[in-house]
Amino acid sequence: MSQKTAKVEAQALNRVQAETILRDKLAGDDEGQACLDVFTRINTGKGSKSYGLKDDMVLSRGPKSPRMDYILNRVDMADGMTVAEAMKKVPNGHHGSYRLVDINYDIAHGSLLDPRS
Repeated sequence: MSQKTAKVEAQALNRVQAETILRDKLAGDDEGQACLDVFTRINTGKGSKSYGLKDDMVLSRGPKSPRMDYILNRVDMADGMTVAEAMKKVPNGHHGSYRLVDINYDIAHGSLLDPRS
């Protein structure tokens, strides 16, 4: 598996799914489990970047149209999908897949309506 393919597949998983897969792979490895516990605590704390978006929130087109074609395409594709679906199914230029930071960018620039409000 290429590094790019692995990255795209990893971005398609939500945090809980990724942690479950890692815990299964580390079964019986106490040191590995301890490292994963520390990593999980650090990355789910105050600084995690969910932007307040939840997997089941539905994305809708906003009033503004992006100038960049790849942004326009991803916004059109994400319209009507949940956050989780969009992150799994929507391609995103050179980044591979649609990320929370991209969704937040599209909301901030008016290309998507804010599902948090």
